[in-house]
Amino acid sequence: MELKDVRVGLRVEVPLRMVHDTYPWKEPYGTVIEIDSFMGNEPRIRVLLDGEMAVVVVCRASDLDYE
Repeated sequence: MELKDVRVGLRVEVPLRMVHDTYPWKEPYGTVIEIDSFMGNEPRIRVLLDGEMAVVVVCRASDLDYE
């Protein structure tokens, strides 16, 4: 996914490797809650995963896909 397409509130799918290594019971779907760019570096995107437990995954725009 391109960075220009990412916005807060967008429903996305994160890579399985980012979820199942630490949270094997979670599904890789969630909502973008923050886009953070620090000192000109590649922006970090925080995604709140679906489910009862609040899990936030930090990734790059290139790692995301549309749900």
